[in-house]
Amino acid sequence: MRRLIRTKPRKAAVVLTVAALVAVGAAFAWYAGYGSTTASASAGHAPLTISLAAGTVNNGDPIYPGDIVPVPVTVTNTSGHRAHVGSIRLASVDTGAVGCDPAWFTMPDEGVGETLNAGASILATGNLQFSDEQLDQGACSDASLTLHLETIPTP
Repeated sequence: MRRLIRTKPRKAAVVLTVAALVAVGAAFAWYAGYGSTTASASAGHAPLTISLAAGTVNNGDPIYPGDIVPVPVTVTNTSGHRAHVGSIRLASVDTGAVGCDPAWFTMPDEGVGETLNAGASILATGNLQFSDEQLDQGACSDASLTLHLETIPTP
């Protein structure tokens, strides 16, 4: 009988030790399987849409070689987030007339430097220059200019 009493506690201790090791092993496997991961995030890179609408150049009057005329531009944040507009740039010009060189029309970048809330608008003014090339630029006399503008963010 003494022998029976002595072996039961040992069996119980062995069973508890094995159960504890299994539990520790399972916990380690869970931790090792789910304990390391990588994540990434970026701030301030939500898709933003800025709408630019140029108004009538030079109040609808013709422009001539050598002229510098104002170009009113309405800048509207059409995204659902705040957006910063650093400057407005003339990306390209379509003249719609053969022989009227788009390179004759330039506009320096117009600094805006405004942060617009979603849906907000501001008015900016650029200055379009029709360069005087000292050659026949008569092909531009009936041209209808289309200005393609873009925004430039500032860091």
